[in-house]
Amino acid sequence: MAEESTAVDAPSEPQGERRRRQFIEIARQLIVEEGVEAVRVPRVAELAGCGRTLFYRYFPRREDLLMAVLTEYYALLGSLSADTIDEGMRGFVESEDGTIPESSRALMALVWEGLEMTGPAGLILRSTPNLSQELKDHASTFREQYDERWYRPLRSIGMTELEADVAVEAGLYLLTTLFSRVQAGEVPREEAFDVWLRALRTVTRGLRSAK
Repeated sequence: MAEESTAVDAPSEPQGERRRRQFIEIARQLIVEEGVEAVRVPRVAELAGCGRTLFYRYFPRREDLLMAVLTEYYALLGSLSADTIDEGMRGFVESEDGTIPESSRALMALVWEGLEMTGPAGLILRSTPNLSQELKDHASTFREQYDERWYRPLRSIGMTELEADVAVEAGLYLLTTLFSRVQAGEVPREEAFDVWLRALRTVTRGLRSAK
C-alpha cells in the first residue's frame, strides 16, 4: 500500500538540516546493512526517534529519501573533473611497464576517500535492479550526466561501448565488495585498495588486448 503524507515546510536551519541529515544517514545504514527494501518510512522514523509526521516534513515520500541518497553519491562523482577522470582511466590501459600510473592511483583514491565520507549506500542504490520507475528515471538522468565521463576515455582508446560499460561496471562491483570487506574489518584498507587497482588494470587491459 502506498504511504500517504501531509508534507509541510521543514524547520529552519540548523536544526532542520541536522534532522534531514539524520534521516539520510539512517537510510544509508539500512541500505548497507539490510538492503534497499529495508528503507521504509515507519522504520526510518522509529530509528530517528520521531513520528512519521515529522519525517514527512523533510521527505514527502520514501522515494524522495532514496533520491537524496543517490544524489549525494553522484555529487561525489560530479566533484571530479573530466580531465582527471580521462587521464586516470586511460592510464590503466596505456601504461606499458606493468605499473599503475600515479594519475590512475590518485583518481581511484579520490573515489575511495569519497566513499569513506559518504558510505557505499549510493553505489549500492545505483546498482539495485528492482527500483521504482521514478527512481530508475532519476538514476538514469544522473548516469547520462556523470557516468559517461568514465566510459568516454576507454572508448577513445579503442574499446567498444559494451566493453567500456563492462569495465566500469566491473570496477564498481569490485569497489562495493572490497570496500564492504574493509568496513567489516576483514581486510586492511591498503590491501583492498591495491587489489582494486590491480583488478581494474587487469580488466581494462584485458578487454582492450583481446581484440
